[in-house]
Amino acid sequence: KFRINNKNFKEGQAFDESGSTAVFVVIHGDGKHVYCGSVGDSEVIACKAGVPWEKSVASVLPTHKPDTDKARIEASGGLVRHGRICFPGTTAPTLSVSRAFGDLHFKSGAVFEDPNGEQWELKLDQVMAEPSVARLSLDDTELIVLASDGLWDYFSPQRTVAFIKREIRTS
Repeated sequence: KFRINNKNFKEGQAFDESGSTAVFVVIHGDGKHVYCGSVGDSEVIACKAGVPWEKSVASVLPTHKPDTDKARIEASGGLVRHGRICFPGTTAPTLSVSRAFGDLHFKSGAVFEDPNGEQWELKLDQVMAEPSVARLSLDDTELIVLASDGLWDYFSPQRTVAFIKREIRTS
């Protein structure tokens, strides 16, 4: 579905420069496991027996940031500076995620014009929509939190879980 959604961005009626990240959890089969996935800097944490796992189960679901995906981005002809992907053909740091839906200026097929009027096309995606996915056990899981960087840039997993537990107790 991630590739289909990204394709829909590309085939939309009007060209849109925006993009988005995503995070999901799916309970499948016996209900004893979940499949977690993410594209971009949206993340998943889980609290087992009162102790939160590391943010985004970091060893399983990495945050898709340019610095951690630098080799792939540079192999596609991209440039990473100051933790951001530079706008194609420039040294201007622009995008802070290495995976996202949309952001069509960073996808294959995008056409650019240099200062001399020469046009060129991206041949490979500098930003891709391929998710990281992991299967996790629900044994002893109290809660699962899905959120974007709007939360994780300001709250640690421990602070987030403490806040949620406090709100559950007081409601």
